[in-house]
Amino acid sequence: ITIANQYTHLMILGQPGAGKSTFLRKIGLEALKGKSGQIQGEIIPVLLELKQFTTNEVNIYNIIEQEFISCQLPLAKEFTNQLLRRGKLLLLLDGLDEVPNKNFELVIDKIQEFVKEYKQNKFVISCRTAAYRQKFKDFKEFIIADFDNQQIKQFIHNWFYSEVDKKLGTAEKCWNKINSEEATRELARTPLLLTFLCLEYDESEDLPKKKATLYGNALDILLRRWSAEKRLPYEPIYRQLGIDLEKIMLAEIAYDNFATDKLFFSQPEVLNQIQKVIDNNDNAPKNLDVGKILDAITIEQGILVERARNVFSFSHLTLQEYLTAQYIYDNRLVEKLVTEHLPDQRWKEVFLLVAGVMRGGADDLLLFMEKELQKYINTPKLQALLNWAENVTVGSPGNYKPVGKRAVAIANALANTYALANANA
Repeated sequence: ITIANQYTHLMILGQPGAGKSTFLRKIGLEALKGKSGQIQGEIIPVLLELKQFTTNEVNIYNIIEQEFISCQLPLAKEFTNQLLRRGKLLLLLDGLDEVPNKNFELVIDKIQEFVKEYKQNKFVISCRTAAYRQKFKDFKEFIIADFDNQQIKQFIHNWFYSEVDKKLGTAEKCWNKINSEEATRELARTPLLLTFLCLEYDESEDLPKKKATLYGNALDILLRRWSAEKRLPYEPIYRQLGIDLEKIMLAEIAYDNFATDKLFFSQPEVLNQIQKVIDNNDNAPKNLDVGKILDAITIEQGILVERARNVFSFSHLTLQEYLTAQYIYDNRLVEKLVTEHLPDQRWKEVFLLVAGVMRGGADDLLLFMEKELQKYINTPKLQALLNWAENVTVGSPGNYKPVGKRAVAIANALANTYALANANA
C-alpha cells in the first residue's frame, strides 16, 4: 500500500500465484473506503482484466465507460470524461501476460497512448515477471517478494483459526511439516501454492513436494469436498456426474481454449464442450443437463467464474494451465506441444507442469525438445551454444541424464542473458 501511495504509475510483477491480482484488488478496496482507507486522495478505482481485450477494437475509454454503465450510474459518458480529465481514477489493469498473443502489441500500444493522454490519473498494471518483455515509460516496477518464514507461519495460523484447530495445534503441526522439507517450504513461499498446501494438509495431514502434484491434489480436494458437502442429495445430475468425468470435462475446456489463445469463452462454447465430452465418453450418462453441470462448476465449486453475463473463464490462470498440461499428457500430445509451442513464452508454465505430471519422469519431453531444437542448429551461433552445453556438462556430478543436464545448462544461460538485458534496458 505504501508504494501505491508513493507512485502514480506502477508495474507489479511476480511469479504465477504470487498475489498480483489480489494486490490490485486490495488497492481498489482501500480506495473505495475513501478517507477511511489506506489509499491517499479521493479517487475511484476501476478494475479491468486485460484478458478481455480479445478483438482488434481496443478502446480503453469506452471500456471504462461500460464499467460505469454496468454499475447503473447515470450520465456515465460525462462521468467518465470528468473523472479522467480531473485525475480522479485509479485504473487497475490486471494480467498483461494474459492478453492474447495476436493482440499483445496492440494492447500495449493502446495502454501507453491512454496513459500518456490521461497521465494525471493513477495506473497500476500487473504482469507475470517472465512475460514482461517491454518496459512501460514512466512506470515504476516492483516485484512481489516471496513469503518469508514468518509470513508463511502467519498465513497458516490465519487458515487454521477455528477453536478445534487451536486446541489440536493444527497450524503449528502444518508449519512443522512444511518447514521440515526444503522442497515443500519453497512451494509455500508462493501464496497460491501455500493455499493449496493448507487445503492438502487439512485433508490428509501430508504434503506433496512437486508443484504439479500439489495442483492435482488441490483440484481433487475441491471436487471431493463439493461432492460430499455441496451436492443436493435428491438432484439426479449430482448423483450421476462423477469426479473423474468432471476432471475430463475441465481439462478439455482448459486445453481447447488455451490452445486457441482464449482465456474467456461464451456460454454456448462451454456448453458445447461439456456436451462433446459426454457424447465421446462411453461411461458418461447421456441424460445429463449440460446447463446444470455448468451451474454446478461455477456456482458451487468456483473453478469456472462468470466474469460477465454468459462469459466465463477459469477462476485462476494457473488452474487452466495445470488442466491443459494434464490434457496434453492424458491425450499423448506432448510431441505436438513441443513442435507447435516450444518458443512461445505463453506456454512456458504449461511445459513445466507437463514435466511434473508425466509418470516416470520428463525424459520424453526433453528428448522431444532436443529433437525440435535440432531444426535450428544450422546457424553458427546456435551450434556454438549446443557445443558449449555439451562441454560444460560432460562429467558433471548428479544423477540427471545427459539430455537433462544440457537442457538445464541452456535454460540457465538464457535466463542469465534475459536478466542482463533487462538490467541494461
